Amino acid sequence: MFLINLAMNSLIFFVILNVGKWFSNRKRPDAQPVSYSFLPPLVLGMALTLADSLRIAFIWQLVLFIIIAILIYWLFYVFMKK
Repeated sequence: MFLINLAMNSLIFFVILNVGKWFSNRKRPDAQPVSYSFLPPLVLGMALTLADSLRIAFIWQLVLFIIIAILIYWLFYVFMKK
């Protein structure tokens, strides 16, 4: 069940984070391909799956997920800046 939940969460984040790129690729075929953006949705899906597997109250899951997402965003920002 954990792997199914991870796959579904990652797929949802992949679609959410790449919808804008799909539409921009239709307008500009020379735009950056979608294949460059696999890691952030996978990591966010993993974070949500881990927060969900703890079986704590929904509010605490949401707070934990937001904290993890902010940390991941900050890490990507720091490493992509270099």
